[in-house]
Amino acid sequence: MSLIAEDTKTVEKTYPIAEIFTAPHGEAFWQGQVMMFIRLAGCNVGKPISSFLAPPVDVEQFPVIHEICTAWDGTTFECDTNYKMSEKLTVSEIVSRITNEDHICITGGEPFMHDLYPLMQELKDKYVHFETSGTKFEAIEKLFKQLGPTNNCWVAVAPKMDCPDESLMLADEIKILVDAKTFNEEIFLAKFEKFFNEEKIYICPVNYNETLDKANKDCALNLVYKYPRCKLGMQAHKVWGVR
Repeated sequence: MSLIAEDTKTVEKTYPIAEIFTAPHGEAFWQGQVMMFIRLAGCNVGKPISSFLAPPVDVEQFPVIHEICTAWDGTTFECDTNYKMSEKLTVSEIVSRITNEDHICITGGEPFMHDLYPLMQELKDKYVHFETSGTKFEAIEKLFKQLGPTNNCWVAVAPKMDCPDESLMLADEIKILVDAKTFNEEIFLAKFEKFFNEEKIYICPVNYNETLDKANKDCALNLVYKYPRCKLGMQAHKVWGVR
């Protein structure tokens, strides 16, 4: 059991949860792999700083649901994720939801708004995936220093507004969102071409909440034909009809 000290009493770490579910991963390298998704509540991307700094775990709700998100290039689009808090769970309660899943995906919103180390202490025998906007580099760096070099982790960065290059360097895969109406190839190359040789770039169309956007898919497809060291990333779970 992971414990932290608080006001001279020892209490178990609690996390605000949007949802927990098991499904095949629908994106990028791990597409098709069944894993348990732990979606933590709250997001900082494109939000006023006062709305996400040190959110207390005793709030009744995070005031967020489907909101406007801001991509790496400033493009805005409707977020397809409900990251409003539905419950508060301790580390033990979260771990008790795991059945036979070997892969655990910690996602959000933005999971690195939260101190993930107590939860990670209880997931040492699992392969843990992180889905992040990359905007909380200091928190990502701190966690991996705590975990050490032998951690069984995978970091997927879908860079949003204000994501630094340091987060991209830590990433195992980089998922670049493209919108055909606003995409600028020159800006794209200036920011991401240096990662092409690592072959960890996935070009992903901005989609609707439940379905795919054909124009954006065609834009992404044309880019991977032009830059074959990049890969096409689709939200296949929306085709499969799963979460």
